[in-house]
This record gives sequence, structure tokens and C-alpha cells, in this order.
Amino acid sequence: MTFELCGSLQPHLVKYNFDIALKPLFITKLNGAIVPYGAWVLSQSNGEVPATQPLPQGAQLLEQDIGPQPVTPDQLVLLCDEIKTNALELNEQHRAKLGIATCFYFESFACEGKVLYLLNDRLEAITRTSIFKIKPKDIEMYHWEQFDAPMQGKAIEAMAKVFEKELEVNEVTIKA
Repeated sequence: MTFELCGSLQPHLVKYNFDIALKPLFITKLNGAIVPYGAWVLSQSNGEVPATQPLPQGAQLLEQDIGPQPVTPDQLVLLCDEIKTNALELNEQHRAKLGIATCFYFESFACEGKVLYLLNDRLEAITRTSIFKIKPKDIEMYHWEQFDAPMQGKAIEAMAKVFEKELEVNEVTIKA
């Protein structure tokens, strides 16, 4: 199990409203497959994915897990845009409240965004490159500099080709 150490006692770009905690992120199975923590919890409860629920709106998108659920390419684009917009709005409100400009310094952001996992029917990430960070534009540049931008670019290019060819989003088409 992989965790993130975060909180106000751990210097970070995001301002947290708790002292310190280990937050579970994902499970790596013995075969190397990655399962988001929320999907893993679901799989441990009864082994079934719950019925699809409507996508939440507004700030809820940033506070809770969504899915697992099927989405169309158009829904996915809208969802990602909404997450980015809401996160940017929260970050701008946060900085206005503190009276600071956009900068990459400790506690300059209210949130980083979300992580999108494209899953197969076993609730595993289709590939290691089917995990996407959905970041608002104010923090996105920092993360592209800090993380492997070329690998993320390849993953985005692969997904664009799948959508362009109107293929089903699954392990085979993404690997191809």
C-alpha cells in the first residue's frame, strides 16, 4: 500500500486543515497491478462495483472519490475540465484570503487536483501510464517540471489516439 504523508506539520504546497496524516493512495498487487485505494476498499467489501451513480458537481469533485464507473470520452473531458476549474477557483480564493500571489511556496494552494485511474474489469489501472494527474493550471506547471513530463505526454498522446479512433477504452487499445 502506498501512502502520502501530508498535513500542516509536513511542508507542502497545499495548505492542510489537519496536523499530519498518512493518506492511502493505492495498492500494488504482487503481479505489479495498481488498484486505487477507494476501488480496493470496494473490492474487499463484496467484490462488486456498485451501480453507476451520477457524477457529483462542484467542490464535491475535489473532496471525494468518483467511481469506479464507466464514462464516455466526452464525459471524461467535461469531468477533467470541471475538476481543473473548481480546483483553480479554490486555489485563487485561498490565495486571496491570505493576500498572496500565485507562487510555488509552502501552503500556496488549497488543492492540487485529483488523480484519474483508467481501470479494467478487475479494478486495476489498465497500465502504469493510464494514471493521470488532473491539475489546475496554477499548479500544473510545477508538477510537470517535477514529475516525468515525457511519460505523461506519451500517456496523453495514447489516450488521444484511442479517442480519435473512437476505440473502446480498455487495456488492449491503450497498450496498442
